[in-house]
Amino acid sequence: MAFATCVPRLAGLDGLPMKTAQAVQQDQNRADYLEYLYELYGRANPATEGCFTYTGLYRQHAETVGADVAALQQEMFHIGLIEVVEDADAPAADA
Repeated sequence: MAFATCVPRLAGLDGLPMKTAQAVQQDQNRADYLEYLYELYGRANPATEGCFTYTGLYRQHAETVGADVAALQQEMFHIGLIEVVEDADAPAADA
């Protein structure tokens, strides 16, 4: 019965905009980058300023490395990870 009552409401969602795969990937990249910063600045440590929060994390990083560098890091974050993984999986070249 509960499912049957939900179907008419769901049917009306056809006109709502859906996120594209690219938008979903950008959201995931943003979340992964913030998680990286969370670990980088030790936010899981109770003795750290701002512990257990993401608030102000990007600003702290931008003040540490510079706003331009932080913006470039965020933009290129997953590209760098993909290259490192691909390089790690590549067979060793003969020198």
